[in-house]
Amino acid sequence: MFHLPLVLSGCSAALEAKVLSFYFLTTVVWDFQWFLWNPAWGPRRFFTERVWWYPKRWLALPPEYFAGAGASFLSVFLLDRGGSVAGRRSRACFSRQAPSPPGRPPS
Repeated sequence: MFHLPLVLSGCSAALEAKVLSFYFLTTVVWDFQWFLWNPAWGPRRFFTERVWWYPKRWLALPPEYFAGAGASFLSVFLLDRGGSVAGRRSRACFSRQAPSPPGRPPS
């Protein structure tokens, strides 16, 4: 699902960085939403009680959440050298030039 844009539009380091970044952030948000919407837990229990599979806390959140956010940042920082992902995306992957008319060289 996350790599579908690469299949449809071609691969570039900038687009791969964006896909990986989105994946890492989605895993963190998805995990937190499990606690948020689960009637057995809820946000109050998540922040006040110890979750046995997250034995440590940093700033009231599991360190895995910070690792996911850090991996998201690093994927963009390391793979998108030389500029913004959004700035190059339109040129690298999604721009399609219209075919040249017959007898004219492509521009």
